[in-house]
Amino acid sequence: MMNRMMAMLRIHEFFRRCAALVYPGLESCRFCGSFAPGTQVLYGLCPRCMERWEKTIRDGNTCPRCGYFAWDAPCRGPCEHLSDHLRQVLAAAPYEGGYRQMVHRLKYDGAMDLAVPMGDLMARVLASRTDRSGGHPSCLIPVPLHPAKEAVRGFNQSMLLACQLGRRLGIPVRPMLIRQQAGKPQAALNKNQRLQGLGRTFAMAPGNWLAGQGPVFLVDDVITTGATLLACAETLKSNGFQEICAITFAAGCNKAHTDGL
Repeated sequence: MMNRMMAMLRIHEFFRRCAALVYPGLESCRFCGSFAPGTQVLYGLCPRCMERWEKTIRDGNTCPRCGYFAWDAPCRGPCEHLSDHLRQVLAAAPYEGGYRQMVHRLKYDGAMDLAVPMGDLMARVLASRTDRSGGHPSCLIPVPLHPAKEAVRGFNQSMLLACQLGRRLGIPVRPMLIRQQAGKPQAALNKNQRLQGLGRTFAMAPGNWLAGQGPVFLVDDVITTGATLLACAETLKSNGFQEICAITFAAGCNKAHTDGL
């Protein structure tokens, strides 16, 4: 499955390069679609989109525990629901505006090419955290979809993001978890239903999975209540993993960011 995800990313990269042949010297921004000189496109983003993202990260005031943007103490994000099983959640963008649209386009419209810039921005955030703390992730663990749902969608967006993130930072991707119960789409449930409905949803995939020297990082597209990530972390914890963190592309936001994409 992971090899298929990597192949998908390479196919989309091939078509992007073909477009560059049609417009020599120019590259299209994968967020807004505008063209800019290739030397000015960084991580797939044109200068305008990159400037906006960097300002969002710089001014976002994220919660150090759950990644919630525009954080105030006490945190209004999912901190209160996260146990010690999940030590920290990092996020690359607030779940609003253009960033929210990116998640929906990847997840529901099949825009798999977006996993490349989204994964690259996640890599920027994770690399920054690693530089500050000195703890290098031992592996990335994508949050799994139920096989039936993945068959309908054709891919697992978390696996795509994990593969790009791992490729960018040289971190191995380990699909350690399986989803045993399909359940209802999380977007259709309220907060209490999400928190109560994932108790036995995840299990370890067959294999000889061993914890590495550094923390393991769960990878998902977005954190809202934190229920899915917490359920995954509890499964890993019960199987001997001690230091479990997570990184998502998007996280909730306390207030609207008028300077978002």
